[in-house]
Amino acid sequence: MFAPSRRPRRWLLALPALAALAGCGGGERASGLPSQLAVRSDVPYVRGTVTARRASGTAAVIRVRDQPGSDARVTDALVTVRPEATILWRDGRTAGVGDLRVGRRVIVWARGAELRSMPPQVTADAILLERR
Repeated sequence: MFAPSRRPRRWLLALPALAALAGCGGGERASGLPSQLAVRSDVPYVRGTVTARRASGTAAVIRVRDQPGSDARVTDALVTVRPEATILWRDGRTAGVGDLRVGRRVIVWARGAELRSMPPQVTADAILLERR
């Protein structure tokens, strides 16, 4: 049998530092986002082009589509955009619902429930608009 060592293993001392570094890994996905969205390191719900838009009371509903292989959760969705949603340009300037035009590239983060229809329906928490 082996006698237990009374000396601490050096690699055990490095474990807290490695754990702290591993927790910082979400930053790669958030890089390039305006500071207001920098904490949104989760995967976007949908990324693509606005293909349809209609007003619905104080909200708007947009359809966003992208090609398969996108890094988002889905490639096609109906997104309800309420007045409290954060809408920003890539450079960090505030945008509005009126800037959500057909043909514009967007990245959408959703909140709340997802209605599993074809396409799925969600409510936008934040939208990042691309120039186009």
